[in-house]
Amino acid sequence: MWTKETRIARLPTCLTVQFVRFFYKVQQQKKAKILKSVAYPLTLDVYDLCTDELKVELDKGRKAEQAAADQAAARAGE
Repeated sequence: MWTKETRIARLPTCLTVQFVRFFYKVQQQKKAKILKSVAYPLTLDVYDLCTDELKVELDKGRKAEQAAADQAAARAGE
């Protein structure tokens, strides 16, 4: 089986993402629209899609953000 893997090397200023509410019915060999309500998270974490070099750059900010969240949680627990 052929697979293709793409990694993000630079984060864009603005990212537009289009979610498709269709799935493929294998038995009928056709696309079908998902009619039920679909919930998407408000935050999109693309860290796992980034190159190793970009991950090193992003780690600084992610660690600072996690430390701030830990401090806020500690203050809320006091």
